[in-house]
Amino acid sequence: MTAANGLRSLPGRLKRGSARAAMSTSWSDRVAMAIALLMVFLALFGGAVAPHGGEQIFSGKELQPPSSDHWFGTDQNGMDVFSRAVVAPRYDVSIGLVGTAIAVVTGVVIGLVAGYLGGIAILLIRTSDMFQAFPVLILAMAVVAFLGQSIVNIILVVGFINAPLYARIAYTQAIRLRKREFIQSAVVSGLSPSRILWRHILPNSLGPVVVQLSVTVGWTILLTAGLSFVGAGLRPPTPEWGSMIAVGANNMVTGQWWAAVFPGLFLAMAIYSFAAVGDYVSRRLTVAA
Repeated sequence: MTAANGLRSLPGRLKRGSARAAMSTSWSDRVAMAIALLMVFLALFGGAVAPHGGEQIFSGKELQPPSSDHWFGTDQNGMDVFSRAVVAPRYDVSIGLVGTAIAVVTGVVIGLVAGYLGGIAILLIRTSDMFQAFPVLILAMAVVAFLGQSIVNIILVVGFINAPLYARIAYTQAIRLRKREFIQSAVVSGLSPSRILWRHILPNSLGPVVVQLSVTVGWTILLTAGLSFVGAGLRPPTPEWGSMIAVGANNMVTGQWWAAVFPGLFLAMAIYSFAAVGDYVSRRLTVAA
């Protein structure tokens, strides 16, 4: 190979190398996937894994430091911090997953209908854009205060808060796709608008939605914890990371750091893992496209 041929082939080699790097699974990707799977596992089976009940009180053992009996110590009420941190995904992760599912289904339906069929659905898009202008936590607090602080209401709030994002993504995708040749061919062939929408536009719109999905799960977990931290979410003694951090933070100034730090680490790992998985999926889809 001559020098000139080598130089001409260099961009291609660099592009193939970049693609292989993007498609590869690094150790950090594997760690993030493992943590995300662990969080889902704890959401399903955390109560069976925990050595003690999530709301079990050990009288006379308030604010005990980490030990062989209580690996993460106890909080100011005498409850085992490790057990509560392990049981907490039943609420935090479950709310994040279910709330995100509601947001995706609601937002995608509204966005696709508005983008392809128009009509009153466009008004819903404009309304959702207006809600996105409000501070998220304040809006969530207001809605929870109106509906009540039950788990079902918090799930609905999480879905309501995140649905506009998916509505906007689906709306943009539908507008882009409706001008494509294969959609025009489907129209000419006589397919009904609803069949075109669900059989052709929906499958080709899911890429950006999938990329955003796991990021939203992490964000909704943080939102759920944030609501509990300020007293607008799940209330103690429910084992929930946000409320555990809020209660434990009161004792950090006197040296009892474990009641707040360990739940905070669990929360940070959950948010990181789902965000990293979303980044990995994004890279894979970008290269595949």
